[in-house]
Amino acid sequence: MSNVKKLKQLSFFFTICCVSEIMADYVWQIQKLKKEMTDYDGGFI
Repeated sequence: MSNVKKLKQLSFFFTICCVSEIMADYVWQIQKLKKEMTDYDGGFI
């Protein structure tokens, strides 16, 4: 029983790590896009 519990905790932890990594990458992409858009607006106007 304890092995199953440990395995569940491990898989949960792994899922959290993967999700946070994907989220960080997603946020970084959005910030990069925002920066490019503001740079473009600043140069355009």
